[in-house]
Amino acid sequence: MIRFALLLIMSLGLSSQAVAAVKWNNSQGNVGIGLGGSAKAFEYFNDFSEDIFFGGATYNKTGPHPKAAELVDGRLLITLKKGMHDRDTKKSGRFELEKNKIGTNLATYQKFKVKSANKITDRVTISQIKLRKKNSKGSNPAVSVYLDRPPTCRTYLKDTRYRVNKTDFVSNGDDEHTLNYMHTYTEKNNGIFVHNWTKYKLSNMSFAPINDGKWHTVEMDIFHHETDGYCIVKIDGEVFAKILKGPTMVRPGGAYGDYAARIGIYRDSVDYTHTVEFDDWQIITYNPSNGFQISLN
Repeated sequence: MIRFALLLIMSLGLSSQAVAAVKWNNSQGNVGIGLGGSAKAFEYFNDFSEDIFFGGATYNKTGPHPKAAELVDGRLLITLKKGMHDRDTKKSGRFELEKNKIGTNLATYQKFKVKSANKITDRVTISQIKLRKKNSKGSNPAVSVYLDRPPTCRTYLKDTRYRVNKTDFVSNGDDEHTLNYMHTYTEKNNGIFVHNWTKYKLSNMSFAPINDGKWHTVEMDIFHHETDGYCIVKIDGEVFAKILKGPTMVRPGGAYGDYAARIGIYRDSVDYTHTVEFDDWQIITYNPSNGFQISLN
């Protein structure tokens, strides 16, 4: 395989579902939504033919286990063993490869291939896009993909209409920010209500659309904003989470430095090994005011 620069194209070839790339315009009420920051858009691609840390990618130091990653036949192989805990706790462990310093004025599209056939008894995350608090190492996920449950997009509000620490089903049209299906599990964190939106209820067991020993393609498209953010996740062309014009900013009114797109393993502590393969990791950051978002229309 030959590493090459990917061009930003209007059609992403996602599926036969007439998934289109569309531009926002004034008639849609989304231009001039108060974009902050000055970071420049970029495109990134690593086919893992030569280097794990190509193009300025690094690993999240919270999971200090660089030996967990290796290149095997042009693929990234990550193996997390018993005792590979996070730096400050034994309740979780990780090795996550990340491309960070993505400006909060930008939206992010991330795509990768993944292969997994693991024992699953608890939470296992394989990808996140997380916003970092300004002048702090703390970060919060806006979107996550798992081996033990469907992908999750999140909205963050100072109040909620849903039950805290409970799962509520939201039928079509019942919530202004989501489209179709969707369940939400609502938590309260530092005075903010976190709504975890997902296609159906499932956790701590094998999520067959990914954890079946075959190669799958994951796509994530997100823009962080207090009112007009969006978050869409697809697996092999099928939408598993979708929020449009929603409050995706993880701390409303807070100050933030940047955010990071990650692939890898982040799990609750277990006494057995997880091994996951990744390939063809692509990231496109773009200005949402004149860019695109993935749609079912």
